[in-house]
Amino acid sequence: MMRFARLLLLWFGLFSAVQSQAAGYSFTQMPADPDQVDVYLHTVDIGNLIYSNFGHTALRVHDKVSGRDLVFNWGIFSFKDPITFGLQFYKGILNYQLGIYPYRSVMDSYEAEGRKVWEDKIYLTREQKVKLFERLIWNAKPENRTYAYQYFFDNCSTRIRDYLDEAMGGIVKAKTHLNHAPQTFRDMVYEGYSYTPGMDLFLDIAMNSNIDRLMTLWERMFHPLYMREVFMQTQNEGQPMLSEAKVLVEFPRPESYPGLSFMLVLVVFGLPLSLLCIAFFMRNKLIHFLPTVYRSFAVVSLPLLGFGALIGFLMPVTWFVSDHKDLHHNANMLLFWPFDVILLVWAFAILIQGRGWQLPVKGTLFLRRYVMVHMIGTLLMPVLRILGMIEQDVNREIVWVLPPYMVILFLLWRVGTEVKVEPSRKA
Repeated sequence: MMRFARLLLLWFGLFSAVQSQAAGYSFTQMPADPDQVDVYLHTVDIGNLIYSNFGHTALRVHDKVSGRDLVFNWGIFSFKDPITFGLQFYKGILNYQLGIYPYRSVMDSYEAEGRKVWEDKIYLTREQKVKLFERLIWNAKPENRTYAYQYFFDNCSTRIRDYLDEAMGGIVKAKTHLNHAPQTFRDMVYEGYSYTPGMDLFLDIAMNSNIDRLMTLWERMFHPLYMREVFMQTQNEGQPMLSEAKVLVEFPRPESYPGLSFMLVLVVFGLPLSLLCIAFFMRNKLIHFLPTVYRSFAVVSLPLLGFGALIGFLMPVTWFVSDHKDLHHNANMLLFWPFDVILLVWAFAILIQGRGWQLPVKGTLFLRRYVMVHMIGTLLMPVLRILGMIEQDVNREIVWVLPPYMVILFLLWRVGTEVKVEPSRKA
């Protein structure tokens, strides 16, 4: 608990003090003797918090003449106003900064985070170091510190990749940009967020077909661990690019739970709904227990319907208001509809009444027609996927999420309404 509190204070301190720290540690002049400067790659292992699920990376520059020992970190952002930050993140406006910190304070942060950290010495010729330092001097200027972060194509890892490749004359890109990795971007998202179950499910549903193409090895280097892997296999001027590998901080990697969120959806909702289907089929024999059966159905359905109503509303809205192109056109809109809040209200009515929602004839007909059209649209999803008309990888949704959602829709259509009998009027 104490370590978590220390970590929280550390991170909020970093976020709120970006400007002061950056001003305190500058990099404005070329080192007097580049041959006496060592450059190291820091690779931080995966953590079990959302921001740490893909690891982290930084550059250490140690000038043995002046004694300056600085770490360049391109993963800094301000969290002073969480509401503004959240809205900007949703809209796709992600302003990150280069932060420059003394090596000793960075080591303290590594210890506090509780993640394994590797340090590898980077072999660069004198000329290559000069090119790299020129780039760092340019980037360290106040007007150049901030950049538009993009999780796949411009992040803390790609900045280091690009600067080192530039210094070495493009040898890394030439080796990797035409060769494809075995994973798609979706595979990487799924792998990364398996350490925080729930996020993998949410993002798998929320992200569209843009992330379903194979990455090149160059693109996969957005992930710090894969970038280190490529660097370890790279030769620079006949020398290994990375050497003198050592572990700065040793911590075990957190447990990974691939597929847990999807399995829980089927187990938590699918099994109870199957039993409730049997109960509704036998409702003439369970007449005295029907209120309990109806309320049980509502209790089981409400969380999934609530999620469906939320994601069904957000998907089309995000398409229009956010610059996150990966959240635009989405085949999962066949499963979750913008007006599925109707289903949520319907389930609440069943919970309160302990029976099908009592409505006038017109209201009953509207609900039954809505859910019937919804079922047809939902069943189109696997059909179109099989026919190849949906390019987006929705396989996990079809296997794990669609069945319980479809059962809820069917039961709402079959037993979810009752015609309200109007009292007769006397002439």
